[in-house]
Amino acid sequence: MILSRLHIALMIAVVVIDVTFVGALPRSQGSPPPPPPPLADYSPTTWARYSFDDGRFSARFPGKPVESVENPPSGVNAPPKHDVGFKGLLTYNVSYVDFPVVLEQRVKIEDLLQGTKGAMLRSLADPESRIVAEHCIDVGGYKALFFEIDRGQKETYRFEIIPVGKRLYVVSVAGRRGSADELEGADNFEKIARGFFESLQVSDTPAAKPN
Repeated sequence: MILSRLHIALMIAVVVIDVTFVGALPRSQGSPPPPPPPLADYSPTTWARYSFDDGRFSARFPGKPVESVENPPSGVNAPPKHDVGFKGLLTYNVSYVDFPVVLEQRVKIEDLLQGTKGAMLRSLADPESRIVAEHCIDVGGYKALFFEIDRGQKETYRFEIIPVGKRLYVVSVAGRRGSADELEGADNFEKIARGFFESLQVSDTPAAKPN
């Protein structure tokens, strides 16, 4: 079965995350705001690792992630989208879709990565959105694409698109940039996002079933 652009576009249209941004702390007259609590988000090396046998991946999250499945609309021939996500200081998400064929046997990986990125940008439909960073990466031996989208001055999204066999993963961290009022200042987004992405481990081999 030939991999259709409709399949990819349908999955990507619902990948972009609905982020709840953390508002600034209220200021009182004549005194600085109190420091925020030491959220688990600030310490990626201490996060628990969660494994998902059906998803064939594991990753560290600052709290217990929630799994969900979104089926395509009635009458649309497309695979369901699986999500594993957690909302903390930022929003962390791993989405994947399974196709009936090995992806690189039907499309060039470079074309798949760029086509998926383009569909994601179109789904935002926001004139303030722009790509500020993009490069090819290696995730566990699989060719992947990293890119970052900024929406105005504060909101930012980081994505990794990873084709693995018949499966397409889209990994993301989204939220607002840090500010000087936060526990670790303006650089905390960089450290937190990097910690999440670097914790991801994917496999093309299903987990062995117990006897």
